[in-house]
Amino acid sequence: MKKILFLLFVFSFFTTPLLAQKSKLGTTHAQGNYTIGLGPIGNFYLIHRRPDLSPGIGALVFFDYRWAPELSTTATVMMLVQNGRGVDGGENNVIFMGLPTFDIKYYFVTEPSRWDPYAAVGIGYYVVTAGSRGRGVASGLGAQAGVGTDYYLTSKISLGLASTFRSAALLGGGSTGTFPLSFLGNFGFHF
Repeated sequence: MKKILFLLFVFSFFTTPLLAQKSKLGTTHAQGNYTIGLGPIGNFYLIHRRPDLSPGIGALVFFDYRWAPELSTTATVMMLVQNGRGVDGGENNVIFMGLPTFDIKYYFVTEPSRWDPYAAVGIGYYVVTAGSRGRGVASGLGAQAGVGTDYYLTSKISLGLASTFRSAALLGGGSTGTFPLSFLGNFGFHF
């Protein structure tokens, strides 16, 4: 499973710039109207229910559209792999996915700058797949809130760091809920 995630990450890294199209709307911010990006993501659980999962690692791909210097919307698809612990020890290769999540971001610095800090709130559809014990699939809606910053290496390329709290109400597959705190990095191409 980790080899598949690695191959997905490498494939998306090299194909993401090819899928981008130049925006025809003028830029309202030095970085452009939209961003296509990808990056690694990791999480751990603040409140455990079932299954009780260890910290996970995975990848995400996102599309962000900047409506104004201080406002943007982001659609993200993410996938993490983790193992069970405690009462769910031996439950291996559980996949936690956000398919997709949507955020509204508010940027604190509206003038062109290398640093672009923001706060975000949003909703998403989350899925936890069966692990090695084959419990079935659990899914449900959730909400998230977070903070982050992007650092622009050039006017078109950025690196970012963010922290997001996600609360998801999962139904089915023996799952009763999940509350992970995610840490992510990203590499963005701005157009």
